[in-house]
Amino acid sequence: MTSKLLDASSIIIMFQNRSTALRNTGDFRVLPLTIFEVGNAFRKEAFVRKTSTPENAAATLDGISKIVKKMTVEPLGDPVKILNLAGKHGLSFYDASYLITAMIGNYTLVTDDKKLAREASSEGVDVLGADDMGGA
Repeated sequence: MTSKLLDASSIIIMFQNRSTALRNTGDFRVLPLTIFEVGNAFRKEAFVRKTSTPENAAATLDGISKIVKKMTVEPLGDPVKILNLAGKHGLSFYDASYLITAMIGNYTLVTDDKKLAREASSEGVDVLGADDMGGA
């Protein structure tokens, strides 16, 4: 079984969908920046878009944080290689970090970011979406 590298988008969707896959975090990998991306998503929901209350955003972030802490945190790759990969594929530095980590570790990338998924596939990385990980 290939380990899976989860990006922030997939973790949020899996948590909100109450995915049973999040019960078994042993084969899941994240990056050190993942929880910050998740936190920023909930900051936007609560304080920019106002589609959530700060209390609900904080509670959801707390729940996700507890799950992420059980996952293996992969080290960030070489910043210059990440920068070049970002430029090659028109990705953000963050997204290129996930891509290079999946490439180096031979991990399946779990993302719901369509551009990242397309570019990862073009590099030969196996890609799944959050919905492919199992339901509630």
